[in-house]
Amino acid sequence: MTNNQLSKLIYDIKSENLSISDFAMIESLFFSYSLNFIYPIHFILVLAGKRLNRVETAVDIYHKGRVKIILSGGVFNSNGQKECERYFDYCIMHGVKKEDIILENQSTNTYQNLLYSIDLIQKSWFSICHILIISSVQHLPRVSLTIEKIKKEMNFSFTYQCYPSKSSFIDKSNWYSKKENRKEIVTELEKIVKYHLFDS
Repeated sequence: MTNNQLSKLIYDIKSENLSISDFAMIESLFFSYSLNFIYPIHFILVLAGKRLNRVETAVDIYHKGRVKIILSGGVFNSNGQKECERYFDYCIMHGVKKEDIILENQSTNTYQNLLYSIDLIQKSWFSICHILIISSVQHLPRVSLTIEKIKKEMNFSFTYQCYPSKSSFIDKSNWYSKKENRKEIVTELEKIVKYHLFDS
């Protein structure tokens, strides 16, 4: 999707004048991620955020087949706790073994989340690995763009699957009907436009 198409889509959403093709583009961009896993999974990488639904998803998957979980997020919350530390507490309370958790607590944006986490994997893994990356549905398109950029920059072979967190407050059925959800989608589209401009 070009920047011109993205800019028009943003304008159409803000003006509440979407066409059928606009809805189709949004569905394709944000709500078409597969819920079927690609096996084997060697690492689950969770991009931490304000809500717990991302780590809830990771813990559910962990209990289906024990793998390492990387919790990435160095931003402090209102309680003075880093996002990844809050996720760590949740994991421990829900049966994840401490030795299966890797904390990445220095990142403050999506690029750093992924770069620093992949660097941790590279230091402990010596063959091609497969990473399940978990974040919110509205965040995943930007995650996909960023991880592709990092793959080109790093001398490390890995495959990945972007996987949407469960119980999201935003989904295909309500993204347009709720003003706050439209705002979330617009914010992500604007960040994707900036990403393309910066990366061009």
